[in-house]
Amino acid sequence: MATELDEGQKAEVARIRARIKTLVEGHFATGKPAYYLSQLGNQLGEEDRKLLEGLTHTKISQFVADAFDYEIGRSGQHENILYLIAPESTAVPSVAAPRYNSRFWAAFKVPLAEGERRFIDIETLDFAADAAQFGSHGDTIREIDAKFLPKGSDVASPDVILSRIAAWLDAQRLNQGPFLVQRNKPHAKQESLLTALINALDKDQLKRVSLPLDVIKILETRRL
Repeated sequence: MATELDEGQKAEVARIRARIKTLVEGHFATGKPAYYLSQLGNQLGEEDRKLLEGLTHTKISQFVADAFDYEIGRSGQHENILYLIAPESTAVPSVAAPRYNSRFWAAFKVPLAEGERRFIDIETLDFAADAAQFGSHGDTIREIDAKFLPKGSDVASPDVILSRIAAWLDAQRLNQGPFLVQRNKPHAKQESLLTALINALDKDQLKRVSLPLDVIKILETRRL
């Protein structure tokens, strides 16, 4: 039987509920037809998400379904990507997930080592631990905060990577178009050795592999 919450705990649940309401309404106010729950979880923050789940004993997706009137849709190959549908919206996100350039995808898939940072040149899609390694102008260099990246031996699923990319693009006020594989960009010609290596390894092997960023950079710049 669930433990009765005290007044302080109830206040915390109410506070987080209000934050969720603000995030959802703010997202839909931009005219977007859907709000992925993984993106909501990222924007809510790990501390409040874990606190809410600990107090209510429910996942954030179930809490949102119970506490609000938003319709929840599903997409993805296995229909396991949940999203809120904007009120009175007839637009439904496409089941097909966006296909990002392999180098851009790798920047979000390769785990972040402890104590390191990650920067990406949004023109060349090179990424490194130090912004000074780039020869480009500063206005093309953006940091990918740790909250958008797997850490240590973590292996993020494609769905999680997609949601993190969406949240990062939103935070950076960038359109996803230039980073999609459909675009005829000079950097989207051939598969890199890094991409080939990542695609060749299974989940358990990815957990065991640890490469310094200088090696990763070399593998990424070499083409098959």
